[in-house]
Amino acid sequence: MRARDRVSIDLCGIGDAARAAAGARGVTLALLARQALIAALPGDAVAMLPRAEPSFDPGATIKLSVRLSAADSATLATQAAALGMSQARFVALLIRRADLPVPIAERRAELAALRTSNDQLAAIAADVSLFVYTLSRPGLAALAPLRQRMLNLDADIARHLQVAAALLARIH
Repeated sequence: MRARDRVSIDLCGIGDAARAAAGARGVTLALLARQALIAALPGDAVAMLPRAEPSFDPGATIKLSVRLSAADSATLATQAAALGMSQARFVALLIRRADLPVPIAERRAELAALRTSNDQLAAIAADVSLFVYTLSRPGLAALAPLRQRMLNLDADIARHLQVAAALLARIH
């Protein structure tokens, strides 16, 4: 069996109607004709149609060519770029119905906001440390419980800043 058979068909005046039907379905005239021919085949012939053979190597990749309108092609390229990935990776995620990552511009904005927040929190931590130092002066023993709470707060802030710094270093 040959991989591709080419046939010319005299549409005998139904060309406009066939093109209109194909356009209404959003397919090419060739695909409309193939669909009609497949529908006309007897049941046992349909079972003999070529099928895609799955790869036994789960890590294997294949080249896939897809015909898209210019607008769809531009949308595909734009959306893949917005997510910071190749078009192939984007299509693979869509096929798997996987969650898409946050767009790269949004990720950058979130990272910038996290950096700014950490800088502000570091300034607060410095103020808390100064306040704790002030509370440790002689004559302020009555404020010892407050001093202890401030020491705990200072330690919590330091732990948070360490975790956030490690995250930022790993992401960036």
